[in-house]
Amino acid sequence: MKIVRNWSKICFPKINTKIKTLDKKQIGKAIKEQRLFNGYSLKHVADLVQINESTLRSYEEGTRLVRLDVIYKLAQIYNLNTDTLIEKSKVL
Repeated sequence: MKIVRNWSKICFPKINTKIKTLDKKQIGKAIKEQRLFNGYSLKHVADLVQINESTLRSYEEGTRLVRLDVIYKLAQIYNLNTDTLIEKSKVL
């Protein structure tokens, strides 16, 4: 993150840039809450997204950061837009 801040200062010296990041634990918590809220099993959602159950579980546990294409698919499954799903994860 320090490299990004330094790069931003060099490339954009007059712009106060704040780069937002996703916390993989928080996004994982948000997607798990949505899955449970909708009453879906882990296997069902993993099949719809076309990923392994273990991959979805690792996303939900926050041990892996969710890929953008997966966030997009999950948002569709949960009938949300991607911004809403990401906002539920408390973007830092």
